[in-house]
Amino acid sequence: MQENRQIALRFFFLSSLSVDIRLFEMNITYEQALCMFFGQECTEDNISSLQAKMKEQYDELQLCYESSPTTPILVTKSRMHFQPFKFKPYLSELPMKDGQTTVKFTSDTQVIKFINTVFCPEDIVSNKAYESMCVQPKDVFLTTLRYTDIFDGKSLSGFRQWCTKNKVAYMGVNVTRKRDTSGRSYSRQLAVLNKKYHMQLVDVIIKNWPNHKQRIQQLKDDGYLIVGYARKSPGGSNAGRVVCLESMTSLLKDRSLVDKVFASHVCRASDRLSGRDMTATTSQSFQGSDGTSQGTLAASSDDPPNRFYFRGLRESEALFAWLENQIHVHWKCFACKSDLVCVHSNLFCQ
Repeated sequence: MQENRQIALRFFFLSSLSVDIRLFEMNITYEQALCMFFGQECTEDNISSLQAKMKEQYDELQLCYESSPTTPILVTKSRMHFQPFKFKPYLSELPMKDGQTTVKFTSDTQVIKFINTVFCPEDIVSNKAYESMCVQPKDVFLTTLRYTDIFDGKSLSGFRQWCTKNKVAYMGVNVTRKRDTSGRSYSRQLAVLNKKYHMQLVDVIIKNWPNHKQRIQQLKDDGYLIVGYARKSPGGSNAGRVVCLESMTSLLKDRSLVDKVFASHVCRASDRLSGRDMTATTSQSFQGSDGTSQGTLAASSDDPPNRFYFRGLRESEALFAWLENQIHVHWKCFACKSDLVCVHSNLFCQ
């Protein structure tokens, strides 16, 4: 990039929705997380006491988590609403009432998120919110029918075909076959989310997605190019790395609604952006991607200067780009409204 070129890019960072992080991973309840946060045993008395404490002393704050439910944090309610895909709420132990289903899923994406959260491979979760159960396809089918009309008129066989086509997570679990008086049947051993959490999960999925979609569309209407970036560190098999990157690029397009996706085959987060994907072994392109990280830098040098909204690029990587003067970053932080270049985290915004 020429020294006299100054390209003003506005970077807004939300959570990176990578393939190995489930968006609605609700395997710890709000009550458990509350006791964990204050370092107390999870008993009914402690839960009641801490809930009263939250209401009296921390009414403007919300208990949530980022990447792992095992690490609860407190953030302001406004910040949580502003970044719903970064700060995820916990499910509370509220009783589910009969006839409570008033909203239903209208898209395949919503249904997939619901099934993947409710019916998990047994080795993924170990918590009282989940129960290890022997699940037959009809159990998944009947549970799903309560929250969507998508499968009206479809048979169980048609539902199984839909699950296979959409690569629903539980389909990857080994099947146990047996024969009884009613004939041959098969099932899978899964961790199943307790029914009393289902409606809260439905609300989370239905409310978050439209807000996210509306926000991204507004950025596009304002002239932003939505760019996704995926990266894999060294290690592991090459074939596995490619499969993972292709899945990540697909998720960036489906969930983050990006216009373009650039991917780095093998590099570390600390590597300079300008030095990534410079050799034949690291410049491999992938199905669904629009090129390597060099394509990201090339796009930022176009005339006239473009405005970009990056998804998947870590804040630290953006800071490296700014420090090495590859690009002149103008980043207005959503959280603190500052026009200064800053690195925003849970603890500070400088």
